[in-house]
Amino acid sequence: MQPAPTYLLPAGTQTYVLTTPLPSLAPSSYETKTETPTASEITVVEVVRRVLTAMRIPVSSIRSVLDDKIGIYIAVVLEYNAREALKSWLDILDRLGEYGINIPIFVDWTGQMDVTPEELGTYLGKALAKMDLLLIMQEPIDAVEAVREEWET
Repeated sequence: MQPAPTYLLPAGTQTYVLTTPLPSLAPSSYETKTETPTASEITVVEVVRRVLTAMRIPVSSIRSVLDDKIGIYIAVVLEYNAREALKSWLDILDRLGEYGINIPIFVDWTGQMDVTPEELGTYLGKALAKMDLLLIMQEPIDAVEAVREEWET
């Protein structure tokens, strides 16, 4: 009997190695290691791809990105309109969280923009909270002044 393959999940300076085959991952079924990956190990992108396939979520593309502010994250383009993609984003974060995978995931979509700015902000806030990330602005904003301007109109 062959040993179960392992799955690499970068997390800071450590690498999570899942030792249960996907998609039947049990929560917290990983160990940490720092050695070079072996041929039976796969990347976090492939782990996420397999989880999304198991969830029957249509993916147009998926890739890892290194950002100087938040580090490594996964960018996924879903073959959905905005509303379905944003709902799926929250489901994806929940499912990956069940497996102990807490790398940030961001989604885009190929379909129509069918949410209001307020709805988009609500989904974004929920997703950032699930990932324990803060909203980072390229330019600082004065929130008090923005509210004043909104009240005056």
